[in-house]
Amino acid sequence: MKKLLPLLLLCLFVGCVNTSHDRQDKSVPLTALPAPAQEFIKKHYSDVKIKDITIEKRASLMQYNVDLKGGIDLQFDRNGVCTEIECKKPGSVVPDEVIPANILQQVRQLYPDKDIVKYEHNRRLFEIDLADGTELTFNRAMRLIDIDHHMVE
Repeated sequence: MKKLLPLLLLCLFVGCVNTSHDRQDKSVPLTALPAPAQEFIKKHYSDVKIKDITIEKRASLMQYNVDLKGGIDLQFDRNGVCTEIECKKPGSVVPDEVIPANILQQVRQLYPDKDIVKYEHNRRLFEIDLADGTELTFNRAMRLIDIDHHMVE
């Protein structure tokens, strides 16, 4: 038992050290992004200066985070597909053309005067945040499945 305890502690320490290296973020130039991500930025944000670009690597995930001036954050998957746009400062909005037409039409019908400040999607869901704090969730078939109202101060 006395010999087992130090061995267990050693294994625990090695496991912790290895886990801390699973996530790696490093700054990279625009040219390090996949071509679709570079094209997306040039098309929709050519007039906005880039503050920082980082690659986030974890065991099973690789994504690119692009921080633009004006409080706009973009996220791209490993293939360069934009998976998230977040506009943190008042006045900046998600460009309409990046949102699927079916979803945009529903949002404009329900909330014609509200700015879209966040757009996020994955394989199963699309999420839209409006400037007033309303969060809309759409399923893969682009049908509205949830509305949450949060007050924005």
